[in-house]
Amino acid sequence: MPINVRMPAFASDMGAVNIVKWMFNEGDDIKAGDVLAQVSSGGNTGEIKAAADGTLERIVVPEGANGLKVRDLVAVLAIKTEA
Repeated sequence: MPINVRMPAFASDMGAVNIVKWMFNEGDDIKAGDVLAQVSSGGNTGEIKAAADGTLERIVVPEGANGLKVRDLVAVLAIKTEA
């Protein structure tokens, strides 16, 4: 089951956000709470964290991308489900 990863609001005065670095590659297994990416906005820095265990299925926004807004889609996780 896929889950969309969206840009969170990590500061009250956030403007455009930049993806500084992806910490995982597509296809990597992740755990809930893992830091997926480091982001910055107007001198503020933050992290995008995984909401569940799964696989980083697709990175939608590449490293170095500028001008993102809160709630923009940045990645897709494939969630592992118990059989």
